Amino acid sequence: MVGMQLYRETAALVAADGPAQFADYLAAMLGAGGAASFITGTAVIQRDAPPDRRGRVMSLNQALLGTTSKSPRWVIAYKYPAERKTTKLVDVEFQVGKTGKITPRAIMEPVLLAGTTVRHASLHNFGLLHERDVRPLDRVLVERAGDVIPEVVRVDLEARPENSVPFAAPSQCPECREPVHGE
Repeated sequence: MVGMQLYRETAALVAADGPAQFADYLAAMLGAGGAASFITGTAVIQRDAPPDRRGRVMSLNQALLGTTSKSPRWVIAYKYPAERKTTKLVDVEFQVGKTGKITPRAIMEPVLLAGTTVRHASLHNFGLLHERDVRPLDRVLVERAGDVIPEVVRVDLEARPENSVPFAAPSQCPECREPVHGE
């Protein structure tokens, strides 16, 4: 019920002050401070909410904010950013998909993210592995993209061991040991 109380307080602020002219569209919709207090006040509730409820839809008085032909100005949705945590990359393994494509997969020390223990994250392809410069024993920032798929967001370069060497693409298929042909 805390969220509902914040909603009522936010609606009262807008009714009293009217919509403010901020660069942030959401803030403009709710009036000075209304959006910020609503979002930060309900963010605490969101941590324990089920994944399908990790956001807010705010609805205000239509007469106060007006209307357009394509979308309502009085309703706006806000999705909270994904929870991110740092963990240690233990290794990268290479797995073969059903089409024969080899993809790197991060093996990490377990970390609790959005109510789930995450130990693995897809690195999608070798381009991403090299772009993010992922190396053995790196400290990595991990999030569950869309609160579903674990993803390595970035590497903490300051915590990188001095003698680290980049991962190399395998020359043999990890399943059948045949030579690998590049894309």
